[in-house]
Amino acid sequence: MRYKEESNATYRVNDEGEQQLLSTFTARIIEETHQIDGDQSIETTLTIKGKQTRNRQEIELPQVVIHAEEFPGMSWVVPAWGVQAIIAPGSGVKEDLRTHIQMQSKPVRKDVYAHTGWQEIGGRRHYLHAGGGINANGNDPGISVILPTEMAEYRIEHDARRQAVQSAIATLDLTELAPGPISWTLLAAALSPLHGPVDFAVHLCGRTGSFKSELMSLFQSHYGGGFDARHLPGSWSSTPNALEAQAYVAKNAAFVCDDFVPCGTPYQQRQFHMAADRIFRAQGNQSGRARLTDVSRLQRTMYPRGIVMSNGEEIPEGQSVRARLMIVELPPGAIDTKLLTKAQQKRALYQETLYYYLMHLAGLDDSEYKKHVDTLRNELVGVGHARTPTMTARLIATATHFINWCLRIRAITKTDATNLIEDARRDILAAANTQLTYLEGSDPVQQFFTAIQAAISTGGGHFKSIHGGIPSNAAQVGWIEERSAADMPYFKSRGPLLGWVDTEGDYLYLDITAGYNIARKHAGNDLALSRQTLLKRLKEGGVLIRTDEARQRNTVRIQVDRHSHQVLALCMSQVLGDELAPEDLCPQPAKPAK
Repeated sequence: MRYKEESNATYRVNDEGEQQLLSTFTARIIEETHQIDGDQSIETTLTIKGKQTRNRQEIELPQVVIHAEEFPGMSWVVPAWGVQAIIAPGSGVKEDLRTHIQMQSKPVRKDVYAHTGWQEIGGRRHYLHAGGGINANGNDPGISVILPTEMAEYRIEHDARRQAVQSAIATLDLTELAPGPISWTLLAAALSPLHGPVDFAVHLCGRTGSFKSELMSLFQSHYGGGFDARHLPGSWSSTPNALEAQAYVAKNAAFVCDDFVPCGTPYQQRQFHMAADRIFRAQGNQSGRARLTDVSRLQRTMYPRGIVMSNGEEIPEGQSVRARLMIVELPPGAIDTKLLTKAQQKRALYQETLYYYLMHLAGLDDSEYKKHVDTLRNELVGVGHARTPTMTARLIATATHFINWCLRIRAITKTDATNLIEDARRDILAAANTQLTYLEGSDPVQQFFTAIQAAISTGGGHFKSIHGGIPSNAAQVGWIEERSAADMPYFKSRGPLLGWVDTEGDYLYLDITAGYNIARKHAGNDLALSRQTLLKRLKEGGVLIRTDEARQRNTVRIQVDRHSHQVLALCMSQVLGDELAPEDLCPQPAKPAK
């Protein structure tokens, strides 16, 4: 079987020399483009041109770009070239036409990269950005990098008139803009993805007008001179899917997500927090949500491959989310506006710092950095949450290696380097030691206790004595003292019954139906856990003083007024406050029910 072209039409010729029309056009694949996303996922497109004879005149058909998987079916022909581009009917025609086009084509292969960050090309390590790839010798503009329009500012421009020393000093000066725990944390965070995957994010919280966005933009400017407070790569007003895709593209780079300000209806506020939960969990876990296409094929799983640097007026909710964050708060007036103005004027220098630093890193294998992180992490065990030592170690190691590079290029003296390393370690540790405060504020156990207290204090419910009467601490558990007509004092309950108390044993029994639902209502959006998960957290937190191990339940049965009730058995002084009973009255947790 062979093929021939005649008058810009394609024919199949059998062994007897008979011709069968395959198509009324000829076509060639002129370019084969491989789009690489940095995780070995490759999308291939084909650029095709064709010819056809119409009314005895040869015409060039419009050049068309299609996905490689579209080519074999030939269904792209009519949408691209119209109804006069005819493929003949018959068995095997499409297969023969496809085979002939492939055999006659000599396409140019082109690799296009669809991400920033490190990529090995031609046996050399390159850092990709919108303007090419930076290696140990400088930038190679011949490397093709195509980023989404909204990510086009990830372009590291280099001006040979600017020296590394001048730029490095400008970057170090940024640590004077805000209190050390803030500025050193942000600088180290911005540079940390250059050393590999990062499993935590940073969140800067502060009131409106505190220059949060402008401060963050200066650190983001290391990745491109086009970034400023009005042009940051991410915004919390975007959809979670869009943020995932953008953060995925920003491989080994800082990705500032601006303006976390949950507002609007309770539902809209909840959507903000759900988006933050999704992005920060993906950052911390270094994995995303698997999804199917409309033809049940797995899509690429997207997650932040650099570091998300968030800012806003509020802190995202949830203990597990906050555990994946290094949170720093910017108090009003903390930024010196004169220093800020000077820093803004030097914005073009920050990308120069990164340019020269990337040339340095391109020649390293990062083994020394990893050893440093491991050593620091072992030293910092016990700081904050279980994740905090690793975060802190990464930040301190990043700051240390950057300072040592500044010393290497003689931007600072050896004494300066020693002092800066001490400052960075002290200030980053100071930021790390505050993390427990944020975690305690989002502890579901404490939030549940606060909800019970709120129900009592606002008249939303009350507790009775274990014997069914007025408890001895009535005023603390939802009762108010009133006077009768004869001026005799008596107590009156407020709201529905939440449960019962045993003041002698310091027990508080919360009714698992009515009491739990009322407490949950007072918690509102602060307690985004199912009942089963909350009970598990209460048990893990050691605050359930009795459980029903025989029935494998976290609730127990008690008898009150000859009726059986399912309750949570809690320590009253823990729930309502230590002033209600001495600490030594609180029973030991999790005793099995008899």
